Amino acid sequence: MGVPTVTIVTDQFVTLARGTQKSQGLTDMCFVTVPHPIGMLPKEQVDAKVDAAFGDIVKAATQWQPVKEKEASQESPYPAKTFKFTGTYADVNKLFAKRKWSLSLPIIPPTVDRVREMLKGTKRAPSEVLWVVPPRQGMLTVELVAVLGVMAGAQPEHMPLLLATIDAMKAPEAAWRGTSTTTAPTSPLIVISGPIVEKLKLNAGTGTAGGENPVTNALGYFVNLVGPRTSTRARKAVPSIWSPTSSAKTPRKPRGTRRSPRSRALPATTASSPSPRPTSPTPTSIMTAWPARIC
Repeated sequence: MGVPTVTIVTDQFVTLARGTQKSQGLTDMCFVTVPHPIGMLPKEQVDAKVDAAFGDIVKAATQWQPVKEKEASQESPYPAKTFKFTGTYADVNKLFAKRKWSLSLPIIPPTVDRVREMLKGTKRAPSEVLWVVPPRQGMLTVELVAVLGVMAGAQPEHMPLLLATIDAMKAPEAAWRGTSTTTAPTSPLIVISGPIVEKLKLNAGTGTAGGENPVTNALGYFVNLVGPRTSTRARKAVPSIWSPTSSAKTPRKPRGTRRSPRSRALPATTASSPSPRPTSPTPTSIMTAWPARIC
């Protein structure tokens, strides 16, 4: 039967507690909720909260039963699914931001051709799972590293650096689960050394932390796409399983509206894409990474 346990959580952290529970594969868990906060209070106030919650704690420890739920099947993280999209660069950025696949900053659309080109920067199999990323346990493959690299503005020759960065992020010493879920302000610092610094023309010496280097800018954006933060600390909007989705639908324009004649269509990326009409944007195959903000 095991030892009955009760987890006490404040009302401000219930969502995080449930998210952590699910990320560990638990369909249910015994919680008793108390008003926030319980820290940095006078002893008298803490005692009052304990007295008020004690009956619930005893009841939970002696009577609670887990809810039986059917575990959701997990999709394979490889290959990444694609969807057809018709619109401008502004349209695709708006879609990614709305679906929380980006950080609401401009991205390079991860088209099939761009991702395929990005994968030429490594000999590792695209299907290789590099990391089960906490806190939501998303599966990050080499292919998805390429997807996020494209979105961040990285180039194929940057793939070894991106992969090495993932190795550093997943190291036990990095304690990624803690830094990505804490309410305290945290930010990863990545130190790069060796011949790759000169090869990729990374900042070194004076102005190391400068913001003009496109490689370091892309790397920083990539890290934030992978981790949100995985970005914004285990945020609710990030899918619980790191696998691409094919549910994205092309946004429809309201009737009676016309596209600006100055808008530019995304270029065709697959041989199967229909030939564009002179006045219509070209449908483009886009690979999704949340597909996106790991978390």
